[in-house]
Amino acid sequence: MSGYTHQIVINAPAAKFFETIDFGTGRSIDGPATAVGTSRTIPLGKGANAPKIVEMQVAREVTPTRMSYAYIITNEDSNPFMVKRYRADVIVYSDSTDLDRCFCTWIAHWDAANESIAALPDLILQGIKQGEKVASGKSGL
Repeated sequence: MSGYTHQIVINAPAAKFFETIDFGTGRSIDGPATAVGTSRTIPLGKGANAPKIVEMQVAREVTPTRMSYAYIITNEDSNPFMVKRYRADVIVYSDSTDLDRCFCTWIAHWDAANESIAALPDLILQGIKQGEKVASGKSGL
């Protein structure tokens, strides 16, 4: 089994940061963003024929101190990574000593994929860092 792990201190409040990386943020979804079973489609390029990843939320728990969701890739035969049995677990913990800081873990595992999967951990990390910028007000957006 292959995978990656990101464990990062985020310089932004937990709820604000989680909002920037939450399952339904900035994506085309087929149901409520807070519902297990909702799917999102992530195009990887422009145009109708651009490759896509389709993910389904399979777990979710949000409390004031711990916000989490898990998702799987459901288009195993047509995603650009040809990844099989991919699952990621995303957890944001508030920092009890500093409410303007939190801790994020993003852990994923899969059974098989093509060589282009090597780019995915960096894409996820870029998304985490962009979420931090937006949540902290330093994104320039």
